[in-house]
Amino acid sequence: MLKGRDVLNWKIKTLAKSPKEIMIAQSIFAAIHLTGSSLFIWGGWKVFLKNPPLLAGLILALGGVLAYFIGLLIR
Repeated sequence: MLKGRDVLNWKIKTLAKSPKEIMIAQSIFAAIHLTGSSLFIWGGWKVFLKNPPLLAGLILALGGVLAYFIGLLIR
């Protein structure tokens, strides 16, 4: 059990990498994610032409996933 002031005694853990290495990792991850997303959209293009809001929602969702992974997991 935590007692007294130990409840608020915490630290943020970060990656022990240089900013350049983090930028390279982010760029590689973004390139892989965008390539996969593009192939997915290309494969379902006929469906997306019939239902454009589905395409818009998918693009927003994929953009959110990319932002999540880069912002919270890689940083």
